[in-house]
Amino acid sequence: MRPFPSMWNCRVIHPYGLDPFSGDVRSLQGFSRSLEILTYMRSEAARVGMHVERLAVSKENEICVVIFPWDKQELPTPQELVNGFFHFHPKISEYYTSHPEDKGQLKKCKLDFHIPQHNMDYSDSDEEADEDHECEAKPCLNRVFAMNDNKQDKLRDLRAFYEWLQSIMYPSVTVYLDDDKITPDAVFMLTQLAPGWVGGALTC
Repeated sequence: MRPFPSMWNCRVIHPYGLDPFSGDVRSLQGFSRSLEILTYMRSEAARVGMHVERLAVSKENEICVVIFPWDKQELPTPQELVNGFFHFHPKISEYYTSHPEDKGQLKKCKLDFHIPQHNMDYSDSDEEADEDHECEAKPCLNRVFAMNDNKQDKLRDLRAFYEWLQSIMYPSVTVYLDDDKITPDAVFMLTQLAPGWVGGALTC
């Protein structure tokens, strides 16, 4: 990406040169609320031992969070994301440039999640308890936010985090950058955090 994104001290990633204080009061209020959501998302995901789904065996691959200004009603398309805000190399973004009709994986309802039941009673919950769930075949929060160990003492915290995340990440758009051009491939899961701001997770 050129120029390369920046990161504030709170470890929220943003497009290079973004000045969040250049907007009006409404924009600043939305920015403040968005930072609260993202810093909690990152810190709580780290606390419960959550890591990137594809690389969950490595404790070094923590969930990253990202934010950028957005005033449109609809969520950004992949083309707007990779060519507008983060300026990926043309070889990486060429698919979405040549397929502008691809809107990414848009979900206007709450995404499902699944956790192992073990000895816990989740009969009154909506999540799917299926350890063999195929995240790519049936999109869910676990596609980006996954546990690396599923220890019994973490399951209640994990469920609470997923339920909070469900209420935040909808509607959502998930954008997968072509893994034929970049390794590991990049995955954005984004939502409208507050008026004027879009953000969410950035993983590989």
